[in-house]
Amino acid sequence: MARGAPHPSGALDEVASSARPTFTSNDSERAHLALAAVAQAGTLSGTVVNRTTGKPAPNIVLNLLRPTQNMTELATTTSDAQGNFSVTKDNIGGAPILIRATFHDVSFNTFAPPDRPKVQVEIYDISKDVKTITVPSHASNRIS
Repeated sequence: MARGAPHPSGALDEVASSARPTFTSNDSERAHLALAAVAQAGTLSGTVVNRTTGKPAPNIVLNLLRPTQNMTELATTTSDAQGNFSVTKDNIGGAPILIRATFHDVSFNTFAPPDRPKVQVEIYDISKDVKTITVPSHASNRIS
């Protein structure tokens, strides 16, 4: 259709083209940088649960590490009174993260795959005395 020619709707093509936004190279660069910043920022949250007791675990120190970058530490946080934690930081979400929970000087590791913003971190009570460890029998679950 020629410029200024009538459109089937009755409007002129020139009017439609003048309504289109125009962008400068600076606008494009700013938009690209803004999108890159949004894409790199992320939040990882979850709950720390003591699997021995079945209860949320408060005050557990958590280190977020990047296994694909020589275990570089991204952040450190502590679970709250209900065992919950949340970390918002650049570079979270696009790559795997290893969450290391320290409980009674023992490290418990949980893997957070890319694009999974919520995880459950599991810890267990420990004992240095093997006599205190009990394993329930599962004899009723045996197949004959």
